Amino acid sequence: MCALVIDCPTLEAVYRRAYQFSRLFDPMAAMELETDKQKARLVTRMEGDIHDPNYFLRESILVIWHRLGCWLVGQPVELEKAEFHYPRPVHGDEYRHIFHCPLEFDSDCTALTFDKRFLSAPVIRDRPEMLQFLKTSPADLLSRPDESNTFTGKIRALIGRDFSQPLPDFEWIASELHTSPQTLRRRLKQENTSFQEIKDLLRRDMAIYYLGRQELSINDIAEKVGFTEPSTFHRAFKKWTGVTPGAYREGERGNLKTER
Repeated sequence: MCALVIDCPTLEAVYRRAYQFSRLFDPMAAMELETDKQKARLVTRMEGDIHDPNYFLRESILVIWHRLGCWLVGQPVELEKAEFHYPRPVHGDEYRHIFHCPLEFDSDCTALTFDKRFLSAPVIRDRPEMLQFLKTSPADLLSRPDESNTFTGKIRALIGRDFSQPLPDFEWIASELHTSPQTLRRRLKQENTSFQEIKDLLRRDMAIYYLGRQELSINDIAEKVGFTEPSTFHRAFKKWTGVTPGAYREGERGNLKTER
């Protein structure tokens, strides 16, 4: 399935193709993407004879599909709600540490809800990364902490995706996270990143997304991701990916660096 979705342009395409792939198997255990104007839901579809008395398979499917999507787009897809069609199990308290969102048991389905905007996030991983990633999957996905609980994830959420306006400075970010700039720098170092790298990777991700929209010129994209001079954008993008924006749009991928 990973080999099939790695070439998808966006998270939405990943989930739709992965579901089609999963329908080839009997019994089927997968998640189907449903959307409305603002929200997206991954709804569990299980057909056939599946023995899952303690709900471990259902829990695993939710976690694996969500965290695989996060890994493919290089950012946390923040959940707004997790629903379960069965009664709260004895280990129900553990769900809070797994999903980090409001929980609803005895619901009419088992599903994860998140903001629809995440579906347009571009897939930034490549095949060599995927092969390395699969060596420890799915165990690594099940044990990996949710990135939305890291300082990196929190800073990405505070910065947002609108680069047409000046970005918040580091002192403001530290204040919003109720910590000192010195402590925040130390925390980011522990997460093997920096404030500058977080900003660069966000700009890169948005640039990659906009390059998939053929109606936008390279100069338009440079402005949208916060560069006043197109030449500066060209140099930065080549530093991030190994190729120019134009070459990337034509299909070259260079040595795309990924978020740690």
